[in-house]
Amino acid sequence: MKIRYLFMKIAMFVVPIYTVLLAINASIFEYNLSIVGNYFDMRISFVLWGIMTGTFLLFFIKDLFKKAKYTNFAIMFFANLGCVLFMASIVIPYLPDVFPFASWLHEAFAFISPFMLLASISIFVSKLVQQNPIIFKRSMILLRLIVLFSLALLMLFKFVNSALEIFVLISTILFLKDLENRIEQNNIFNDNLN
Repeated sequence: MKIRYLFMKIAMFVVPIYTVLLAINASIFEYNLSIVGNYFDMRISFVLWGIMTGTFLLFFIKDLFKKAKYTNFAIMFFANLGCVLFMASIVIPYLPDVFPFASWLHEAFAFISPFMLLASISIFVSKLVQQNPIIFKRSMILLRLIVLFSLALLMLFKFVNSALEIFVLISTILFLKDLENRIEQNNIFNDNLN
């Protein structure tokens, strides 16, 4: 448990920095992390980044569910599956000219995983808003703003680039940390009522 706690504390800072350092090996507006990781001799760094990031998100979201005493198995399963598919997409090489089927799987998993995570987190936050709108309404607004800004970046650049990936990852981590603080605040509020 101490190792996991230490990993979470370190990864909270290392993942965003590692993401930026990986992305800046090429233009963040012209390439995405998959291209940087597979075409710029960064394969090992890319895989390590993906496993660290996916594991961090998996543990963090699992801890949020536990702290909120959230027990919806289907939503928890889809959140976990989203993290696993993200890691699988990173491990599968993206070299369309050499491995067309593997590259297709990489794209499919990389496309599906964020939607699974978004849907799971949205449903989770909706449930929290029902329990305590005063504390959690802001969380839903922040989540919607992240989605809207991400869509705006996607429409601006017309494809997923590293700038969008950096924004999504860092804003998601900050959002999850804020949500964790709100869950803890809600737990204190509920304990004081009892």
